[in-house]
Amino acid sequence: MSSGPNRAAAWTGDRWEVSPDDVRSALDDLVLVDCRTDQERGIACIEPSRHVPLDAFLDSMEDLVNTDRPIVVYCHHGQRSMMATNALRSAGKADAWSMHGGIDRWSCEIAPEIPRY
Repeated sequence: MSSGPNRAAAWTGDRWEVSPDDVRSALDDLVLVDCRTDQERGIACIEPSRHVPLDAFLDSMEDLVNTDRPIVVYCHHGQRSMMATNALRSAGKADAWSMHGGIDRWSCEIAPEIPRY
């Protein structure tokens, strides 16, 4: 699905969270990062996404900060992804956001075929 102009570029201001619908609309223009555990990812995931568990997040920061594409991080409900987003922004990646409600909300609103847990 092509979203045309970079929709993620329009996310401005003090906004730290984006909705699953925002992510769906801009998926081709961003890097989607799953910060959940291996076990959680084995249950359900959003594709395409890059898996960087929160406990290994700091080791991947340089690579993530240096990407020229915006980043959206997701977890189960949004708490861990907000911590990862904070780390990215603190490292200078201003175009990083957390997906509000995580994969649970994605399953409810976007892709009901993805299992909830």
